[in-house]
Amino acid sequence: GGLFDTEDREQELAFRIAVDFFNSDKKIQPKPRIVAQVERITRGDVYDATKKVCRLLQKGVAAIFGPQDHLTSLHVRSICDEVEVPHIEMRWDYKYSRDDLSINLYP
Repeated sequence: GGLFDTEDREQELAFRIAVDFFNSDKKIQPKPRIVAQVERITRGDVYDATKKVCRLLQKGVAAIFGPQDHLTSLHVRSICDEVEVPHIEMRWDYKYSRDDLSINLYP
């Protein structure tokens, strides 16, 4: 599942394209089985992010990608760690150590 700030349209588009690419490669996956579940949040709104992470988890997502905001991302990481669902980030964050289920893909 993807959790994106309302103004992060480019990241959401990249996420959707990556899912489509994965589904189209028959060598990786003979049958398309990944669906891009996306929720949009207001940057910095931890309460909204919590509700939407729970909504994604209820849908049975295998991992959570995002969000960009530092505080919101820390909260999402905590939830994902608690329920043992991978949390994938792509933002500059050099200070913090990662939990076992957290990955940062920032170049």
